[in-house]
Amino acid sequence: MNFYDTFKTVHLVISEIEIPKWNIEQEFTKINGISCQKATAKYKGRIWEAWFSKEYPINDGPYKFSGLPGIVVSIKDSENDHIFNLIQIKKINEIFSLLPRSARQMSFSEYKKTMSSFIFTNEDIESISINKQEGRVDLQLKDGYIAKIGTEDMKKMRKMDEEMTKRLKRTNNYIEKE
Repeated sequence: MNFYDTFKTVHLVISEIEIPKWNIEQEFTKINGISCQKATAKYKGRIWEAWFSKEYPINDGPYKFSGLPGIVVSIKDSENDHIFNLIQIKKINEIFSLLPRSARQMSFSEYKKTMSSFIFTNEDIESISINKQEGRVDLQLKDGYIAKIGTEDMKKMRKMDEEMTKRLKRTNNYIEKE
């Protein structure tokens, strides 16, 4: 299985051998008008609860969460550290138009090593917005991540690059615990 990510401005294709082993349960619900069925899996040190729909018989979902007999509409881990919800279903003409044209192939261990050695620089910033009412600065990085920093914390920072690197590493909560 491959999954895709962007690190700075580089598109990555990460190969993964292990996939979730799902237990399909006889529990049903509707999410945003879509009929869903529950499935659970223990995967990479976490217990996952997924809601999938056979109305869309595509065995796909966010990140590595595929392999069910329908599209994953909602999935979360038992600690609520990670929650993914389907936002939109849109018909497209070509699935390959969504994939990056040029990407660097790597293993998951190489990916984790790359992410753990990340050092923030000002060149990683896409945009900055100041929210005076809430007293914070929002930094949107080029890879889509948004860091929210209180203005009082900003005043205390001596070296922005070092502080941002420290904060981003502190909030790095991998989906895979194992």
